[in-house]
Amino acid sequence: MTTNTQDNICIRCHIREKFLETFKKCFYCSKKHCNQCWTELQISDDYKLLIEKFPKIKRICTTCIKNLFQYSQSKKQENYIDDDYQLALAISLSQNDADEKMKQKRKLDDDDTDIQIENKPNNNREDLLEKTGEAIERFMNRAKSNYQRNRDVISDTALLSAFILLQTCANDLEQLKYDLDHQRQHYETLQEKLTELRDAREALNMLRYEHHEKKRQEQNHFDHQRRLLMIQKVADLRQYKHTQIANYQENYFQHLLQEEYQMNERLKQQKLIKQVQFGS
Repeated sequence: MTTNTQDNICIRCHIREKFLETFKKCFYCSKKHCNQCWTELQISDDYKLLIEKFPKIKRICTTCIKNLFQYSQSKKQENYIDDDYQLALAISLSQNDADEKMKQKRKLDDDDTDIQIENKPNNNREDLLEKTGEAIERFMNRAKSNYQRNRDVISDTALLSAFILLQTCANDLEQLKYDLDHQRQHYETLQEKLTELRDAREALNMLRYEHHEKKRQEQNHFDHQRRLLMIQKVADLRQYKHTQIANYQENYFQHLLQEEYQMNERLKQQKLIKQVQFGS
């Protein structure tokens, strides 16, 4: 029986484990290092830089350090900000799992952007209504002030600018009205389609109910016919039983009569034999 001696060898210097000597295992890949290699690894600059950069990292080997540096550099190039501990844990994950996580994150970001795009028309509508209300209020206040002070309306530039703003708002409101009418027509068509679907579903349910009712009636009729056939068959069997019993009784009576006749004949013969014997 052979033993696997690869577990008792240092991954760096390839020296067999000695008696009463404990090896250090990497927290991520579980590879063994002897005490001398582990002390040299802790003294190295890469290990110190890694500990300074990621203080949450525990015991780690040279290969995992290289993988971690490559992973962090690729993350920096893609402009993604992750937690230090997640970067360290990404070493133990496969590349497929990391790609799936990135896809899920991008999908969530896309969903957030879609929600923001859907909320933009409502925000624009509210801004337009608020802007129109402010323009009307400004125009009314300016007109009232000119009326109270007996000023000329035509020469007032502020009133003219407010009127121009109201015209632009009116155009925007017309466009908004057109969009709302178009949206209303779209929803009305959808409502009509929904009513048609509801009517079609009700008709389908009615047809399904009629089909089930027809099937049930056919099954009941079939059961009734089968019950009648069974009753007729039972009656025929009962009649056959009575005829068989009558035939058996008749045959039995005939057999008894025949036996009685044979018995009488035998008795007559015995009497004749006795008479002949006594006469002689």
